[in-house]
Amino acid sequence: MARNEMRNNIRFTILLAVVVCGACGRERHPTPLVHNADAERGRAALIRLDCGVCHAIDDIPGATGRVGPRLRSYARQPYIAGKFPNEPEILVRWI
Repeated sequence: MARNEMRNNIRFTILLAVVVCGACGRERHPTPLVHNADAERGRAALIRLDCGVCHAIDDIPGATGRVGPRLRSYARQPYIAGKFPNEPEILVRWI
């Protein structure tokens, strides 16, 4: 697998995990549709990439970070890092 393709797969997996985690524990709201989504790959990426060092993430063992925001309601956040629109393509570039 080419290096850029691998990076894109990792970014997509992280994006998917963030969207899935953002939908957890809340009433039904429209969630952005991510084609070819795989929640288990996203969950595995959150664990493998140690996202929980900075973020508190429900249902991810050891994800108790306090530096970054909780990712529970991430899908409802209007901005990424307080300044970029929370859109899938922008999130992939940010990560």
